[in-house]
Amino acid sequence: ITAAHVVDNSEIYYVTTQTKEKVLGQVVWVSKEKDMAVLRVPRINSRVPASLSKVPLLEVGQKLLYTGYPADYELLTSRATVSGRAPDYHNAILMQGFVWFGYSGAGAFDASGRLRAVVVAIGVESFRMQPQPLETLVYAFEITKEDVESIREELNK
Repeated sequence: ITAAHVVDNSEIYYVTTQTKEKVLGQVVWVSKEKDMAVLRVPRINSRVPASLSKVPLLEVGQKLLYTGYPADYELLTSRATVSGRAPDYHNAILMQGFVWFGYSGAGAFDASGRLRAVVVAIGVESFRMQPQPLETLVYAFEITKEDVESIREELNK
């Protein structure tokens, strides 16, 4: 699972790991409202697949962990706290934590290790008429029960 803007309009991608495994992944699901996509990937020996579970919506104060590739760093893990929602951005969740360009598509996991959201954007505000990234404002889309059902339908086709 990743951000839809990471996969753009292609259907097939190479998925690689740090252990030099390389497999083909096929885009099988893209959310029409959220910036999320799912790729079908064959078994990767160095990874354990995350399961999608139907869990209640995230609440303010919940902690999440996500790992990504910000800037030139490889697999940098960050911790964030759910701090609100962005109604003007398809009701994405807002988290306070570190984010930078390259975290897009990172899965956000709760304390029980469940995949709960996908990191999609960094907050940006204007200062002196110039856009300024807010490296502590993380936008993510929550994986809802409806998303899980829709993804499972596509995977079972």
